[in-house]
Amino acid sequence: VNAELLEVREVGNEVEATVLFDCILREDDGATDQVREVWHFTKPVNSSQPKWYLDGIQQLEDRAST
Repeated sequence: VNAELLEVREVGNEVEATVLFDCILREDDGATDQVREVWHFTKPVNSSQPKWYLDGIQQLEDRAST
């Protein structure tokens, strides 16, 4: 799994982080699928908690079997 932090920004009372996940999934039979998704996380600006909440997942392209 390769993860890349694309953006962090404040929107109103929240901090939003956008992360790209790019990975290859391999099945038991050897078939592989590439999965590329952007995950959106949020947390309150003034929160002392380290928790981020998943706000949405965006699929970037169809999975291509190889």
